[in-house]
Amino acid sequence: MAKTRLVSQWKPLSNLEQGICARFAEARQVTGLSQVEWGRKHGFSRDEVHNVELRRVPLKWHLARRLIAAHRVNPRWLAEGFGPTDFSLVLAVTARPNARKNALFSEVYEAEVKPLMDELLSEALANELASVGSMLERGPKAGPARAVLQDSTMRLLDLALQMPDQETFRSAISDLQQVAFKLARVASAQPDQTAAVIAARIEELCSFRERERMARRTAPEEKQQRREGS
Repeated sequence: MAKTRLVSQWKPLSNLEQGICARFAEARQVTGLSQVEWGRKHGFSRDEVHNVELRRVPLKWHLARRLIAAHRVNPRWLAEGFGPTDFSLVLAVTARPNARKNALFSEVYEAEVKPLMDELLSEALANELASVGSMLERGPKAGPARAVLQDSTMRLLDLALQMPDQETFRSAISDLQQVAFKLARVASAQPDQTAAVIAARIEELCSFRERERMARRTAPEEKQQRREGS
């Protein structure tokens, strides 16, 4: 009796799509909700979530959109695997793309979300820099409370971390170092830890981005070595 060969109904996904599915599963698990609970909460069936997380089907935009908007997930991290996992401008990002329901997340990200993120980040960074600069110009006596200034500068740092490439990141860090320098001069008249905290955070971000840059550069080499060793 001849054996019947079983053919899977699922087509193999590309490495890109498999990575996206894995990060979707990771982000969903962080919420503490099961596949059933997360799907029910956001209007999806358990199978829709389950098949993505098993890497049977690529992540669709309408599913990714709910994850990003409801849990502040960074679209760049979800798509590319780099950068912080959270993103402060998610509502603006998810509100504007007008993709069809069954469009792949990876396609919508490249065509609409990624350029929009870069635009929004640059605009937010410029506005925050102008705000901090205005506070510093008014000086420690006429200016707002020190805590307000530090909070605003920390937002600047978080925006800088999300800059899309090394060139824009270095530009943002250069602007922030000028802020730290001005804060140090202000602090000499009214000493506090604001400038020191910000300077330390800048160093931390530079170190993080250097590690990220090295990871991007070595990942293809490691993948090639694994292929050659198999």
